[in-house]
Amino acid sequence: MVTWRAHSPRHLKSRFRPTRYGIGLFMLFPILLAYTHPADAQQQPATDINHLSHTHHYTPLHIQTVTSPTKEDVQNTVFYDDDETKIALFHYRPQISFKATDLTLAVGMYLDYDFIGNLHTSAPQGQNRGIFPDFANHLRYLRFPIVLSWQKDYYGVFTPDFSPYAANLNHIYEANFNYTGFKNTHLVIGIYKPVFTLEDSNSYTVFDAIERPAIVDAFRSIAAANGRLAVGGENWHDLWSLSAYLSGPTTGRHTSDFTRSQFGGAARFTLHPVSTKTLDLHLGMDATFALHGEGENYALSSIPELTINSTRLVGTGRLNNATNIWGINPELGFRYDNLLLKSEYSVITINREPNGTASTAPLHVQGWYIVGSYTLLGNPRYYNNRLGNFSPPKASFHPESYNWGALEWVGRWSVIDYNTGGIQGGRQTAWVTGLNWYPTPFTRVSLQYNHILSASSLTQTASRYGRHADFIAARLQMNF
Repeated sequence: MVTWRAHSPRHLKSRFRPTRYGIGLFMLFPILLAYTHPADAQQQPATDINHLSHTHHYTPLHIQTVTSPTKEDVQNTVFYDDDETKIALFHYRPQISFKATDLTLAVGMYLDYDFIGNLHTSAPQGQNRGIFPDFANHLRYLRFPIVLSWQKDYYGVFTPDFSPYAANLNHIYEANFNYTGFKNTHLVIGIYKPVFTLEDSNSYTVFDAIERPAIVDAFRSIAAANGRLAVGGENWHDLWSLSAYLSGPTTGRHTSDFTRSQFGGAARFTLHPVSTKTLDLHLGMDATFALHGEGENYALSSIPELTINSTRLVGTGRLNNATNIWGINPELGFRYDNLLLKSEYSVITINREPNGTASTAPLHVQGWYIVGSYTLLGNPRYYNNRLGNFSPPKASFHPESYNWGALEWVGRWSVIDYNTGGIQGGRQTAWVTGLNWYPTPFTRVSLQYNHILSASSLTQTASRYGRHADFIAARLQMNF
């Protein structure tokens, strides 16, 4: 979310110190697991237990049911199977099934570790140059999804998050109950991250870049961010998809009384009018709203599209008379063979009412991004009708056949503008480029360069006279 405050890099560094051996084992383990199979393991079709893949949060997106001609079967490894119990790996996730009660328990893991180097940060007008550390490394995510399914159509999910950045959410990423008994439909109630916007409808594990564009982070935070109570669902077909939710406050600590008991909602409609072997066209529209809870104090702010510390360069500052918030966001996606282009444009309207001397002029925060990616090695990203977005390249690691996984180049330009309604909150422009390597279906190594330009912000002391900064970042990721 755009409103939490993270631990300082010094604190993170003291708690999580990487070692050359730990990093090596971290990257070597999934490669070995994907490259080798137990000699006595029995291979069976994935359809035996594929009911766990209904939700996008708990299995790699590239194994969802899709209309792409690059679809391929994924096998399970069954270690033990008798009349009462089955123990298996399903999409690399260990699970145990109890046949008498038709219960299946599966446990996964999402692990992300970031390394960020500060190449340069300007210090105009004598401001402090050291607002960002020269180097930071920290545990970005450590989540363990626990999925309990019953009779294939019912399942519950509990996902604790042990990373320091989840402290504001009481270290709970999701806790929800789901039903999938209707055709092409998923219904959910509980703590849940909605399928919302073109960029955020994917799991965070397969973003184009390491972090979301700033405007997407701000837009989703209104009523569809992590750790938020929600009820709703998704329905999808070959041509279109629809998702809609009503939501309440997030769990854990709140940075404003607006969000503490807020009521809101989010909806998304997508079209997939063109679908061929080499060509895909995506159109979409998102809408969201939030009504204030216990009070009217509210704030939006944005990180420099990397989580390096809690410093924000642009934002609205503290508002004490926000009554309701509305947002709209058109989407556009286009794929031609290995090339993928995506863009979204968001407008966030914050309405205010008289409160002392505070201005009542509505605020119109706006922003956009354009991102392009090109698959250099392996199969390109492909369209996922279930989520209404583009899933990551398919990867397999078999050096003997000169197959080294998938490699893609990414470039992104994004802007968020907080100069509105008499508030000079600043305007941030981010240029991002990098490489993503997927050695296996559940591992990713990212290397990225960020160039940040921040115009003067009277609401953020770190950027009173504007800033520009350059970062090099790397992320090691494993998820199953």
